[in-house]
Amino acid sequence: GGGGGGGGEAAEMVAMEVLNEAVAAAKQLAQTVSEHKGGSPVAAAATPANLALMVGLISRCSSDLRTMAEVGNAQGADVTDSETKRMIAYSEVRYCILQVLSLLANSDVRILAMLEVGLAIVVVEDVIKCPSTNFDLIGIRVGCELLRNLCVPAHATSSRLIDADAMSALVTAATNKCRDQNGAAAAAAGCRLLLERSSPRTPAALAFAKCYDQVLAMDVTKTHPYVRVELARATALCTPAVVHLALCDAGLENGG
Repeated sequence: GGGGGGGGEAAEMVAMEVLNEAVAAAKQLAQTVSEHKGGSPVAAAATPANLALMVGLISRCSSDLRTMAEVGNAQGADVTDSETKRMIAYSEVRYCILQVLSLLANSDVRILAMLEVGLAIVVVEDVIKCPSTNFDLIGIRVGCELLRNLCVPAHATSSRLIDADAMSALVTAATNKCRDQNGAAAAAAGCRLLLERSSPRTPAALAFAKCYDQVLAMDVTKTHPYVRVELARATALCTPAVVHLALCDAGLENGG
């Protein structure tokens, strides 16, 4: 019995050592990409294979964080120091990789390459909508910043972003989930950019209209002015398209 316990502790130590190494590597990568705005280090990080690896790491970190939370809730036990350290390590790896991808998302070509490896759905489902970011303020902030960057070339990315339910995630983050005001502002700006730069605009307008109840329910007394302004601009961009569709349904305007 004692031997089995010792083996479990050893396995746990190895797992924690691996996580610590992953944290150190992710931090080093983020620092390198931040220091080199271009050149070979950035080009090497942005290869399709490396982008796919980073997207997969984000998904894996969120999945393991979700599993640990679900197991803890099912058992009804207090979180141990070891579990806390592991959760922090996973969150740090995820944060650093999101930071790297946000820095790399600075051109249409690179953003399209990121979408090719599934980044949109991962940021939406495994970061912004993930329960683990309810308490990870920096994780959801950089996730919102990355998703906003993906909206900049919306003329080319809007269909994939809307298919990934990005508009709903951005509205949720801007109006209530993202307690970091910088993250909320990035999410609100993403809503506006996705509407402003989409062509045609109608799909984005419909996506925004479907979650507009969240905008109306927002506590404006606790919302940063920049968030309110960006959501107001998004509303102004959305309204003509939605009104046009309503008039078309009523037979008062032509669909063209």
